[in-house]
Amino acid sequence: MRRLLLASALAILPIPALAGTGLSAEIGETGITATLARLSALPTPTDEERFAIGGLEFLAALERVYQLRWQVGMGRGMDMIFGMAGQLGNNPNPRQLDPAEITAILDDTLAGMERARAALADLPDDSAFGFELDFADLWLDADGDGKRGLAESLSDIAGPVLFGWQWQERQQTQGALPAVRFDAADAPWLAAYTHLISGTTQMIRAYDPAPAIARVGEASAILRKKDNESDPYGYSNFVDMFAIVDGTLRHEPDATRTLAARDHYLSMVSENRRFWALVAQETDNDREWIPNDAQVSATGLTFPKGIGASWLAVLDDAEGLLTGRLAAPYPKDIFFGRATTQVPPGLDISKLFTEPRPVDIVGWFQGWAALPYLSDAPQVTAQNMLQFERLVSGEAPLFMVFLN
Repeated sequence: MRRLLLASALAILPIPALAGTGLSAEIGETGITATLARLSALPTPTDEERFAIGGLEFLAALERVYQLRWQVGMGRGMDMIFGMAGQLGNNPNPRQLDPAEITAILDDTLAGMERARAALADLPDDSAFGFELDFADLWLDADGDGKRGLAESLSDIAGPVLFGWQWQERQQTQGALPAVRFDAADAPWLAAYTHLISGTTQMIRAYDPAPAIARVGEASAILRKKDNESDPYGYSNFVDMFAIVDGTLRHEPDATRTLAARDHYLSMVSENRRFWALVAQETDNDREWIPNDAQVSATGLTFPKGIGASWLAVLDDAEGLLTGRLAAPYPKDIFFGRATTQVPPGLDISKLFTEPRPVDIVGWFQGWAALPYLSDAPQVTAQNMLQFERLVSGEAPLFMVFLN
């Protein structure tokens, strides 16, 4: 569960696979939307083209989030929302945001992920397609002018988020962006990612952030005169963001959506298992995306031997929490509480999805809000996560994002 939350907070993901060097060049020249439109019109797409459509649907959903951010001058802040964590150039003439647009873009993301999965559905595990993508061809038309701008490269948008302060160093030492050859194993990898995005988006929709965003925006416009600044709602302000999160969590959640979120997270685990099973069977070593122990990744990252088995153990823990088979430890001394030598009951994380309630943050810190979720199930330990962190030598957040 820790992994799910962290990956969701980053909300900016590794670049999905697309098809063929010719198609890669087409994306670089005409963009995501135009290339997707052409492929979607094909009457009988090949396996490569179906996979490309899935990747482009993913990227198109991301692009539309950036276009909204550009239009309203929204910087970082709402990092839990898909596409809100990456860097974006400043729009000198932003318009006012209608909070209903946040709801609309969340629904658009859900629809885009569904279309991506539909394109990937029934791709044979033994399909022989394999193709190359030059990462330098990927860009997001954030300003919507149909032309590739200087700050619209997907690597420039996502790189600083993925690699942090090391991004400039990696640019200098790694040189040109890699070309990667994708194959059938990458279909469940991408499908797993669409489920991760859909699960997180459904959880956000279940609590409906629009009213809280409107309330905070109105107060900021009156009290702080944000209307003439590039970030009119002050989303970079910690107090404003806390008020939005707190106000959102206090809503009565939609249980239909929280159940759908859990189903997506469980499907993510299932697709990951399928991915690692297929990767383990590969015998080639040709510009791999995520390699098995006998392969090398073309991304420039070193994937330690045994990373697949270690990550699957983390996913087993996540599945246990999502189903209630395992309980999450309840912190014995949140903030200023008094520590105890007794082991308190664990928390049934599955009930957050099956029996959702409004969330009182202070109530969770004190403990009374956690009482309906107490569980006597065996408590998950940190062993598998700690083993994974040791294996990747302190770069766990980065590898979490790549592996989903």
